[in-house]
Amino acid sequence: MDPLKGTESVSSGDDSYLITIEDSANGEKVRVKVCGNTEMYKVFKAFCNKSNRNMDGVRFMYNGKRIDGKETAVSLGLDKQADITAASVQIGGAS
Repeated sequence: MDPLKGTESVSSGDDSYLITIEDSANGEKVRVKVCGNTEMYKVFKAFCNKSNRNMDGVRFMYNGKRIDGKETAVSLGLDKQADITAASVQIGGAS
């Protein structure tokens, strides 16, 4: 069985980016096609809808840096085909 789910299209046109989001917990991958100026919040929402996750429990990273939902593919300097990692929020720290 292929762990890569179908491509969700949030945008169309020549200024499009194909973003693959991999869930670090289970290796599941979701592809989302977006316009360069689409806020990443929409990408996160598409991922969470497809993978049945709550957005409050997931953090998204590109090249090891956390992505803010208001950033865009252009502002992040993403490649036309980029890989983003989704990780579960871990609460803890010193007591």
